[in-house]
Amino acid sequence: MALIDDLLAADQAAEILHHVARATWAKAHDGAECPADCIPTWPVLVSWWVEHGSESVAREAREVLSNVLGDGAMWMGWPLGSDQPTDVRATHPRVIDVRESGSVDIPFLDMAEVHRRWTKLPVPRPRHPLAPVIDAWQRRPVSVSVETRADRRIMPTWRISPTPERERGVLFGGLVEDRPRVADLPLFPELEPARHRVPLLEIVDATGVPLRSPGHGAPIEARLIVRGGLLMIRPEDRGRTTVRIAVTVRELLDGLYPPRNGKRRIAQYWPKIEAALRRARDFTVTDATGGRWFPLALRRLPAERPDGKPPALDDLVVLDLAPPPGATRGTSIDLPLLDEMGVTSGPAWYAYIAGRSLVWRPGTTRRPVPKAGDRWGWSRDPNNYPVLTLAALRRFAFGAADEKHRTRAEILEPWQGLPDVVFVPNQTDVRTGIRGYRLLPAEAAEAVRRLSAGSVPMRGK
Repeated sequence: MALIDDLLAADQAAEILHHVARATWAKAHDGAECPADCIPTWPVLVSWWVEHGSESVAREAREVLSNVLGDGAMWMGWPLGSDQPTDVRATHPRVIDVRESGSVDIPFLDMAEVHRRWTKLPVPRPRHPLAPVIDAWQRRPVSVSVETRADRRIMPTWRISPTPERERGVLFGGLVEDRPRVADLPLFPELEPARHRVPLLEIVDATGVPLRSPGHGAPIEARLIVRGGLLMIRPEDRGRTTVRIAVTVRELLDGLYPPRNGKRRIAQYWPKIEAALRRARDFTVTDATGGRWFPLALRRLPAERPDGKPPALDDLVVLDLAPPPGATRGTSIDLPLLDEMGVTSGPAWYAYIAGRSLVWRPGTTRRPVPKAGDRWGWSRDPNNYPVLTLAALRRFAFGAADEKHRTRAEILEPWQGLPDVVFVPNQTDVRTGIRGYRLLPAEAAEAVRRLSAGSVPMRGK
């Protein structure tokens, strides 16, 4: 209530902006206090709008203004309206009421007058005219540092159920264009309980990237989303709606086409990376209402060099990424080996991601270690780990749409020799009765030895 009182009492443009920002943040964050860095000044807000404002937000701002002043009101002085005089782009916008356009001097309303008229409306009042633009500014991508771990990196594993904290959709809430204002849009359909799933791969598949590449590796589009996108976000930053990262050409090149024999061959691979970056917005996740999510959006490429040569290795590529909710935790992966599999074996690349995701289940396969404080370790009970049928192994390594005739040996090949993942044949899931291959993390060495020897599984933690 105090926020509304402060807003109603404001009468200067800067003061109005300050209190609208506080009220807008509180509404979007369950009444939380607005951080100081989420309250813009007019020059900051206008500069951002001129560079990043979208037509969908401008359309909403015009509609809100009409709700306050009537259909004849129009924004002037910002890209919110048709008139963009340069002398007011660094200050607050003005409004014109075309219903009074019969006079010689058309009256302009400054922000204080627009706000005063809003305060005079009966309760419940419509949304404040500035709220749509401030809301979009507060939801802008936050610049974060790139994850730099070179050996083992945390792979995001998250829940799929609807999450109320994401008002603008369950997944990819920050990179939405022309999405209806509806809440909790589950991305994935329900599956039968016995069917295992890996959300990271389902997201890649849902974007429509090619299932296979012309060569032996995984498609560069899939690797770009996973390796050049989600794995570039530090776990502590994955809880944000949208983040912006500046990744070097070297980092992209090393991840997507790791050097062999010390040779980078940037001239050979940069055109492929650049083309994939430019196609990133073609790979979207569309829900039933028409909303489109972009897991990765290109914002800036290195400037073209006059000699036509590839960019320097230290040049920056700016990307916006929208990590799904609950993606802060996950299992670790061997990053160099993942990168190598990405260019040598697409099925092994998919299988490694699937295997590490499926064996990591907090509370089941991951349990607190007795007398070890807050440390968690792998369960020693093999029955806590998943059993997959041959068909499931095929689906994860080759894709659900794969129709090629494949022998058992061909299906099992991508799963053999994977780092950190061991699969044991002739196993039964004691809960479902399914017969197949049990996946275990290599770190659970005791469980692996007992299971491989055919001994009675050891119960307990």
